[in-house]
Amino acid sequence: MGKRKGLIIGAIVVLLLAAACKVADAYLSYPIEPNMANLTEHITKFYNRGRKKEVSPYIALYGSVHIGDTAYCLMEIGEDLDFGSVALEKSVFGRYKITGMSYGDGYFNDGIIESGGKKYFLLAGRDITARICKVTALIGGERYELYTPEQKDHFLLYTEIGDQVQEKHVDRSEITFYDKNNRDITDQYNLSGGGI
Repeated sequence: MGKRKGLIIGAIVVLLLAAACKVADAYLSYPIEPNMANLTEHITKFYNRGRKKEVSPYIALYGSVHIGDTAYCLMEIGEDLDFGSVALEKSVFGRYKITGMSYGDGYFNDGIIESGGKKYFLLAGRDITARICKVTALIGGERYELYTPEQKDHFLLYTEIGDQVQEKHVDRSEITFYDKNNRDITDQYNLSGGGI
């Protein structure tokens, strides 16, 4: 009876150790704090991947949106103030890890992403004049509207779209910008940029 009890206790200890190791690994695999206080440090590490000489780039963050278990943070990075975003996956512990980052010298980034069986259109903009109040985009034959909560020189917007949409990005010629008086001001902008 004593030997059997010892085996059971040993098995429980092994299971507890295995579970503790798995929890520790999951915790450490998501190094960004729930409040994202250490995000710039991890953006720098991600930015330096594959570089022979590490640099400490300038990083400015301009807010984020959360869709499902992913957060998208708007940023400018580097000495040329490249415009882009960083995607972060959220763990069950509320911590994050970077899953992707894109940046370039354009003014607008967009993407169509899927989360929880639904599709969303994301649009990031660098509007130096802070005049854009409303954006419309024709996606899959349907027109969607997005509103900037305040007129800001950087914005990151999203809206749910139809699940039949197959594209990953929006045709920029189908995007229209409006000012606070609902006037079309699209032709005053360079629609260059990349993807989210």
